[in-house]
Amino acid sequence: MTPANLPDLYARVVAKRPDLAVEGLTYESCFCGKCGLRWHLREDWCLSYPKDHRVSEMILARWVEALPIHAGVVRGMDQDNHSRWYVDGPRHIYDCCDTPLEALAAFWESTA
Repeated sequence: MTPANLPDLYARVVAKRPDLAVEGLTYESCFCGKCGLRWHLREDWCLSYPKDHRVSEMILARWVEALPIHAGVVRGMDQDNHSRWYVDGPRHIYDCCDTPLEALAAFWESTA
């Protein structure tokens, strides 16, 4: 599940924690000037334009990998029986969110 505000979410977290950036990943205007803003992935002199779901997977993998020992992303139920995601950390439980990426962003922003 990809959050609708993925570029903003990513930018906020990486502004506070540059070490959480996915290597070579940027969200910027296309060099042709016709495509508008889009994801760019630069790897070994190759430029690709990954889709949002692929970008979400790369960011999720990077942010989960960086979690401290005894922390993890958990799927639970809120008081209204809606599925929610949160990070259960070594000190306490962080904000509940609709997607795993939003939960990780809340965690990383609160611990920066």
